[in-house]
Amino acid sequence: MVTFIIIVSILIALAISAAAIYVTNKAYSRNEEE
Repeated sequence: MVTFIIIVSILIALAISAAAIYVTNKAYSRNEEE
C-alpha cells in the first residue's frame, strides 16, 4: 500500500513538472515570435 502511494505521488510530481515545462516552453516560444 505504501509503495502504491509513493508511485502515485511520483506520477503526480512528474505530471506537474511536465505541465510547468510545457507552459514555460509555450511562453518562451510566444516571446520569441514577437
